Amino acid sequence: MSWPTAHAALVRYAAQVLPAEPEQVTVLGIDETRRGTPKWEQDTETGKWELVADRWHIGFVDIAGGQGLLGQVEGRNSTAVATWLAARPPWWKQAVQYVVIDMCATFRAAIRKALPHARIVVDHFHIVQLANTKLAELRRRLTWKMRDRRGRAGWSPMKHSAGASVRNESCVEERPVILDGWTSPTGVPSTHPSWSP
Repeated sequence: MSWPTAHAALVRYAAQVLPAEPEQVTVLGIDETRRGTPKWEQDTETGKWELVADRWHIGFVDIAGGQGLLGQVEGRNSTAVATWLAARPPWWKQAVQYVVIDMCATFRAAIRKALPHARIVVDHFHIVQLANTKLAELRRRLTWKMRDRRGRAGWSPMKHSAGASVRNESCVEERPVILDGWTSPTGVPSTHPSWSP
């Protein structure tokens, strides 16, 4: 069976079983996903190449309920997020209490306009990733300062440095990570550590 035939059957089935509008959600998740490669076509009149299929898609998911994927739109900008949210009825938008995103200012701006009452939450994966990046930068900077060279594989402090990182598993639920806005006054992202050593 070819992919177009299978896809057409899936679309027909989905139209029969899925509701026209998703049910209400209290916690909405928004994140981008890379899908394949971009597709370009050349305009016959101007000769310029135009993007006809973006490789990035934005997914909207029900995090607290059981609906899963609510919708998916092409692109990775605030317009795509705002357009999808604007297409939802007012009663649906009013039910959203929290929106979980990565630290994307583009998504944040769209959410502020479309869902001004909702609280924006940054998912823990991206906070842990940021903490590990900053820890690695600090480790490299101190090694250069102390040794006047980068660390080497055989050097004993480097053997133990892998354990000096933040792990999702060690985040303590009673002490949640709190973001001080998006950045501190110095412009460097600021978090209160919430991991146990």
